[in-house]
Amino acid sequence: MRPLEEFDRQVREIQGRLTEKETNELNIQLRLMGKHLPPPFTKMEFILRFVQECGKTSFGEYKSLSHKHRKRNPYLYWYPHPNTTLSKESAMEVISLNPNCIFWSSNRNYDLCAKNDKQMNRLECKCGRALREADAENQYSCDFLRKAVYYDQTYIDCYQLFDHMKPSLCDVFVLIGIWPDYIGHWVVPSSDMVPMWESGVSGVIQRDMTVKKMLGLGIPITKIDPKKLEFQIRMVASNRHNFDKYWVENKKDVYDRIMMASPGEPIVSIFDK
Repeated sequence: MRPLEEFDRQVREIQGRLTEKETNELNIQLRLMGKHLPPPFTKMEFILRFVQECGKTSFGEYKSLSHKHRKRNPYLYWYPHPNTTLSKESAMEVISLNPNCIFWSSNRNYDLCAKNDKQMNRLECKCGRALREADAENQYSCDFLRKAVYYDQTYIDCYQLFDHMKPSLCDVFVLIGIWPDYIGHWVVPSSDMVPMWESGVSGVIQRDMTVKKMLGLGIPITKIDPKKLEFQIRMVASNRHNFDKYWVENKKDVYDRIMMASPGEPIVSIFDK
């Protein structure tokens, strides 16, 4: 069963308790709010709250259903967000893994910096929400909730897009995979992007139209300004194994993998000069 199907059925049963006048009022409020209900509230949670406020369900029943839904889908709040890239949210997720050593960048070209005693790496954070492959063409639709798939469906029917990847601007990409019930991480050195694309790794796509035209004219990629290179990674069930080596099993290891992924910029002490 899809993440929202059972919850949807239960909410519809409770919504049926409303009178015609109350139903019309609910529909007016939903139209006014549109698709952009404030996270973490989904449309169904809003309906459930409305029914409870009309006195057609007890607070205990409302709380029980909402708690069960959130417990089963702890990361579903990433889905209703209208921003498809979720850059800020992705960066905050990475900072939370090691706030003492990962911090915001003052340079707009990349999101974060990660450092230790010897080096500093520039990080770009990208988020990919798990959707059904059949909905891949509608990736930029706001209605993500009904397309979400659980983590156990990853190798059966799952599509994730990581967009706007410019390897010249950072040392490491941290890809955050979002499922309703799981969050996972890939740590990809930016230096691997061009070789992956050149070797034809399925799922790695060069998306800049100017570069495509230059390549079509026979200009080698080594002659193209690196700043123009921009890639996508489109993970589906059939090509996901291509990125297994970048997968971090335990999120506690993400910071160590970031520091090992690239030599970055050496940190020079005043005592070393």
